[in-house]
Amino acid sequence: ATPAFASNRQGHPNVVTTSTPKRPWRYPPGRSNSVTVQLGLGRVAIARGDLDAALGHLERALKLGPNDFQVHFYLGRVYAARDEPQRARRHFDFATRLPKGLWFRTRDPLLLEADELTGSVATLVEKFDRLEPTGDWEMLARLAEQIIERRPGNVTMMVNLATLHRHMKRFGEAHGVLDRASRLRPNSPRLRVARGGVFFAERNLDAAILSCKKAIEIEPTIAGAHNVLGRAYLLLNRPAEAEFAMRRAVELDSDNPSINFVLGEVLRTAGKLPEAAAQYRRVLELHPNHPYAAKRLAAMTPSGR
Repeated sequence: ATPAFASNRQGHPNVVTTSTPKRPWRYPPGRSNSVTVQLGLGRVAIARGDLDAALGHLERALKLGPNDFQVHFYLGRVYAARDEPQRARRHFDFATRLPKGLWFRTRDPLLLEADELTGSVATLVEKFDRLEPTGDWEMLARLAEQIIERRPGNVTMMVNLATLHRHMKRFGEAHGVLDRASRLRPNSPRLRVARGGVFFAERNLDAAILSCKKAIEIEPTIAGAHNVLGRAYLLLNRPAEAEFAMRRAVELDSDNPSINFVLGEVLRTAGKLPEAAAQYRRVLELHPNHPYAAKRLAAMTPSGR
């Protein structure tokens, strides 16, 4: 009979033969729960496109190593692919503040590419802010189209392109872009919010409310949905619902001057002038050159403060 192992000169079995029983390889006891192993399994799952499995492994790695910059980077990559840019950005930014994080970011092409997927939002917003005084929406739209052409699955940039079309009142084009994005991410709450924003701009308020309510069912903490809801309720003269929605939006995104301003408008309309004035002051703290908050405050208070 053929022995299971052949021996070397020292008599140690070290050669596997054809009759060696095959057993599935496993990590040694205690090793499977290490940061390195869970990170590796997460990266394998990313390569397979299994984002749920990747997220599970990386969250376990995060519990084991909360300050591991690679874990945060790959979590950012997964959240970017899941169309959750706020969570992705939070992990990317946290990683760069960790030791070696900035070094890793500047040298790992895979993570730079992932960072670009969510960073495109920040880049577009930065360029948008710079070009906003010129009103050059066309230039920004061309930029977004070029990015989408290179990365057809970049849903985040599709949302930005739809928003630009909305600004230019090209509502048909905006809906068309969102239709393409919805085929890629049919259950994305951000796409439902973007759709609600287009409906709101068209003054199709019932459709805007329905779209944003569906987004909140999927992701209750998405501030943009509550924001559009509050604006729609305000125009429909439903002050209690508008106030509830806008307070929730401010709770979720307290540093957003636009959201704070709309809450001020809701409170002012409801006759709650002291609270409205407080909101306008908050807006001016966040955005000292806000075009309307100072005027509202001056009209409401003798000193204008």
